[in-house]
Amino acid sequence: MAVVVASLYLSLTARMPPAAANLCQCHHDTATGPSAVNSASVVLRSGLRDAMMTMTDDVAHSAAAANAAAITAAANPLGPVLPGVDLAALLLTEPRYVAWRARRRFNKVTAAAERVWSASEEGTNLTPVDREIVADICFKSDSVFETGVGESTKICTFTGVPRYTGVDNAEGWLKNVMESAPAHYRFHWADIGPIAMYSQPVDPKSTPKWPLASFAALAAEDRPFDFYFVDGRFRVASFAANMLHALLRGKKDALFAIHDYPRDQYHRGCEAIGEIVRGFGVDKGAEIAVFRMKEDITAVEIIAVWDEHKYAKA
Repeated sequence: MAVVVASLYLSLTARMPPAAANLCQCHHDTATGPSAVNSASVVLRSGLRDAMMTMTDDVAHSAAAANAAAITAAANPLGPVLPGVDLAALLLTEPRYVAWRARRRFNKVTAAAERVWSASEEGTNLTPVDREIVADICFKSDSVFETGVGESTKICTFTGVPRYTGVDNAEGWLKNVMESAPAHYRFHWADIGPIAMYSQPVDPKSTPKWPLASFAALAAEDRPFDFYFVDGRFRVASFAANMLHALLRGKKDALFAIHDYPRDQYHRGCEAIGEIVRGFGVDKGAEIAVFRMKEDITAVEIIAVWDEHKYAKA
């Protein structure tokens, strides 16, 4: 039951605005006993696809507004509400695309001169071919969602991507990247417990929260992204969660990339739901694989891939 409820939460909150998704998360974390089980059973009986596709924006916004009003009137676990602040309106504010600089293609010399990027990163992460691919896609994208921040975040900054959200498991590294990023870029720390090099989780007791790393930040994003890039932990699960996020918002032409694709453990899950259009196997020297979702892919199929890989640390 827990597995199915987690999958339902992933699919349903993907249709919600940020407020509804956050409130749903609170309920999922705290609800216990017969009432919680009965609620899950009702959703199950309604059918997974029906539950996902019949949740209209009006219903979601109304539910979010009602819940926000209840929080305002009652004790607010998130802290005091400032006088005169319309919490419902605040929670339902849509993400803004900020045209903060003229768009431009990535150039290493100029980026290094502006201290946006440094030559010391050459050969440490993206191969020259990968960098060229990522830079080209970022330049052409108005929105980017990234799991595993770093050099690609700097490329987004240089190319002037208007809307960006990044997620990482290493809190210190995340703060370091944030310092040089535009102020309006959004960042999330995905807590997976104590970590070692390259954000590898090391404490088995933290396992129950690992699945949250692949989808929790997406629940706060009411609009799809043009480009989703995975270069962190739980890569296949993150790849699937990204694709579900885009599918449920009608963005079937979104691009999805996963780094270090020569690793065989990524192939089966990613290729079950997507088709490679660029990078690995297409461009010589590329270790990044760029996908589009399969034409006839369904949410149920994507959730199945996520469910299979949600604890896979690779």
